[in-house]
Amino acid sequence: MRSIERTLLGWTLGTLALGAFLVSLAVYFFTLEEMHEVFDAELQHVATAVASYHQAGNQSGQTDDVGSPTRTDIADDSEIVTLMWTAQGQKIFSSDPRVALPFSNIEGLSQPVVGGEAWVVYSTVGADGVTQAAQRVASRDEMAGESAEKVFLPLVGLTVGIGGLLVFGLRRGFYPLEGAAKDIARRNARSLEPIPVEQVPTEIAPLVSSINELMSRLAVSFAAQRRFLADAAHELRTPVTALRLQVKLLQRSKNEIDRARALQDLEAGVTRSQRLGPVNTSEVHQRRGRS
Repeated sequence: MRSIERTLLGWTLGTLALGAFLVSLAVYFFTLEEMHEVFDAELQHVATAVASYHQAGNQSGQTDDVGSPTRTDIADDSEIVTLMWTAQGQKIFSSDPRVALPFSNIEGLSQPVVGGEAWVVYSTVGADGVTQAAQRVASRDEMAGESAEKVFLPLVGLTVGIGGLLVFGLRRGFYPLEGAAKDIARRNARSLEPIPVEQVPTEIAPLVSSINELMSRLAVSFAAQRRFLADAAHELRTPVTALRLQVKLLQRSKNEIDRARALQDLEAGVTRSQRLGPVNTSEVHQRRGRS
């Protein structure tokens, strides 16, 4: 059986859960967009700073990467990798030689894919070479996801709290309906008084009014039925009384003529009783007087 309370709770809680998910998704994309702007500016700042420190101390003809460190540690996803290149595309320095970022002599941002990972690279082009600062896109996605998760968990708690309040409120709201149902259940053929509508909520007042009208029609129908039964009982009692009188007359008959006449009257009375027609007892007295 379908429950209105469960249906309302399902739709309401589903809407709240969907709203919490959409808010978290919006927070994720908004945070990711803000992080892109902040980290892009940071990459530009790092590339410019590295260029100012390293380009002045390196000659443009230097092509080896003796100055690059040897890395055996596990790289942090949020780490910013810096590179120095000559104008001809020869690598001079890399903070993480394990990352094979491509050379680019175009000033600004680019998004290459290296080893299956997406990167954001800012290139600064100078007279003595190119300086790059790079960061993994996955680190930005992860930080944006953490921000969305921090927002999503309170929203889940808020949804659960609102759901609890809705359960309480719906049960309080449906309480008058349960009372009306119990009041209807107490009604029977002998008790068809109308249900009071003063305490009934506005939403179910038309239903209660319709039930009251139905009980009123039932009361009228039952009254008519009782009147019919009373009339039928009366009509049945009249011929039975006449038949009893005719039997007595038959018993008191003193000769065959009177007995035959009384028997004839008794048979006529039985015939009329079978048709549920009233027997006129005065006829019996008249015939008795003529005899």
